[in-house]
Amino acid sequence: AIKNDFLKIDQNPYIKFRVEGEEPDRVYLTLEEVKLLEELIIPTGKKHLERIRDVFLMATYTGLRYGDVTSLTAAHVVRSKRGITLNLKAGKTGKSLTLPLYFLFREDGAEKSKPEEVICKYLMITQALGEEAGARNIPFFSVTNQYMNRSLKELARMAGINKNLTSHVARRTFATIMATKVKAPVLQRLLQHARPDMTNIYIQLSNHHIETELEKIDWS
Repeated sequence: AIKNDFLKIDQNPYIKFRVEGEEPDRVYLTLEEVKLLEELIIPTGKKHLERIRDVFLMATYTGLRYGDVTSLTAAHVVRSKRGITLNLKAGKTGKSLTLPLYFLFREDGAEKSKPEEVICKYLMITQALGEEAGARNIPFFSVTNQYMNRSLKELARMAGINKNLTSHVARRTFATIMATKVKAPVLQRLLQHARPDMTNIYIQLSNHHIETELEKIDWS
């Protein structure tokens, strides 16, 4: 109304109104729950769920949005002596992102980081296709968000995770875990957030997780 000159700006009846409500329940996984997914043995008749797990874990390891993960192709992969780097342009922001996978979720003594292992698995599939049909530009993880979210609920049940898993839970998990490991500006860059306050949400979640874990300590 103000924008279209129906009201003068000083006559805005809602100028002092503030929405009050409870903080939304932001679901994320602990490292232990991520491990449950990683180690889950998927039955032969459910092999279609392996790709869903790979998409979810890739987003968990990298913090990439669902649209960016499902758009990944061999053309985004750059190999070096240190390992694999992803070079891509984020679909939502249009910003370029260079992500060195060899630094992320790499266990002591491991030859590859966990996201590198996932990427290598799908690179082998792409290489098997050769140069036919522009294989380098075929997405690794072609799956709709609705189908993925439906399948994630089945994966959660199979892994014994009592949480409502969605594709966005993976990105939130990455952010919450990384909030304890890198400084806020670095986390903001990794998540490609426009404002620091968006990143601070995950830092608060991480602090809450730390408090929850400290409460479990038996000092007796």
